[in-house]
Amino acid sequence: MGSFPSVRPRARAVLLAATLGAGTFACVPKTGQTGVVLAMRSETPLDCLVITAERPGGPPITKDLRLPAQAHSEWRTFTYRALVYSGGVLGDGAVTLTASGRRADGSGQCTDVEVAAGVAAFSFSRGETPEVPLLMRMIGKDSDGDGYADQFDCAPFDPSIYPRPGPETGAECGDGLDNNCNGAIDDGCPCTHSRPCYPLGLSSPVAGVGACVLGTQSCDNGVYGLCTGAVLPTTETCDGQDDDCNGIVDDGCPCTEGDSRPCYDAGPARAAGVGICREGRQTCVKGQWSRCLGAVPPTQETCDGQDDDCNGIVDDPGKVNTPLCANQHGACVLSRESCAEAASGAAGCTAEDYGANAERLGLGSAGYQPDGNACDGVDHSCSGHVDEGCSCTPGDQEHCYPLGIHNPLATTGICRLGVHTCGPDGVFGPCTGYVMPRPETCDGKDDDCDGVVDDGVPGVGASCDTGLADACRTGQTRCLQGVLWCVPSAGACAW
Repeated sequence: MGSFPSVRPRARAVLLAATLGAGTFACVPKTGQTGVVLAMRSETPLDCLVITAERPGGPPITKDLRLPAQAHSEWRTFTYRALVYSGGVLGDGAVTLTASGRRADGSGQCTDVEVAAGVAAFSFSRGETPEVPLLMRMIGKDSDGDGYADQFDCAPFDPSIYPRPGPETGAECGDGLDNNCNGAIDDGCPCTHSRPCYPLGLSSPVAGVGACVLGTQSCDNGVYGLCTGAVLPTTETCDGQDDDCNGIVDDGCPCTEGDSRPCYDAGPARAAGVGICREGRQTCVKGQWSRCLGAVPPTQETCDGQDDDCNGIVDDPGKVNTPLCANQHGACVLSRESCAEAASGAAGCTAEDYGANAERLGLGSAGYQPDGNACDGVDHSCSGHVDEGCSCTPGDQEHCYPLGIHNPLATTGICRLGVHTCGPDGVFGPCTGYVMPRPETCDGKDDDCDGVVDDGVPGVGASCDTGLADACRTGQTRCLQGVLWCVPSAGACAW
């Protein structure tokens, strides 16, 4: 900031002069000169003012003022008056004065920290000297009304404690409080030995609670020094500690240190606890839930007497990893050899296999009709044709789907309806543009149109080598966002 020079009147320059009493000025403007008297009040103690005048037709003019002692000690009742005048430099018109209030440091030098601000707007007319009120409003909230905003007050809820010069005296000695907010308790008071201390007082409800630690105040040459080593409360963070010293660890955090809960992120939520699928556990670490560890994912169904894909069906014929049947059209789509056929080495699928598959697709017990064409919008015969040869009105165009347009699979996942048109001969032509279900792969899509993305993907759940060191080397394959990963399975390094 620099020093604050003395003020001397001179023509054609903005000058500021100050006195302590109302109506008395250090300088009186000459006749014909423009003058402005500021009557300043403040909501907080001040030692210095920085005033900037925005004037018509010229650059801003800034001036530093050192205020009298009453502006600090008697701030509640004191009115500081300053005369601002110019020999025509300001000119006629609207002028705005912006004021910034500061305080002095321990050495008496004004700091750059703004603690109050004020604005005065008025109109100049040369030859007049109007009085303009200026209210310096405190910056910040003053919870205890002692004139010091909470951010500058070491005891923001105690109006008897606030920053002030000089040591503590009288009844303040021995009360264990930093009454003058200089960081020392009972500074200047007589003593014979060191003692525990706390900037908020030893009786403070936070002293010695949670992360808050008492400090030590040494006795040097019979006088107490600063309180060192004390830890004050801070904003609570999820770190396993009581940072705000209210007796509650990580209050407001998602969980409490050491807590655990069941979880499942290895597949669709419906799979947890079904078949081979098992829930994992999450543990609270520093106020945050850990990743889900130990969950068992669904994998492709195999002929092993278990429900591997966790859909509630053991060795599900429509999901097992046996060879696909030769016919994959219409009601035969996704059909596979049964586990018994695969075990016996018999080649191909039977009518029973196709019939069971049609039931799984929601077509009922009569869903597979190898020699029939019911003209009902379903390819029962697995011929690859839907209602071809069935009568219709020439030119008509309708949606079509080999499993029927009302089958849930027709509009789920990757599956889409097709369209067929009635030809001039009065029969429907081929159904085109449809998309049928296909075996699930790890691609981020619902390939088999059952409403679940990447379920029962071949290879998921198998042991694998992560390429990492030591305990993190053994992993388990997971399909994550359409990519097959080898994920570490050890608790300490599990994803």
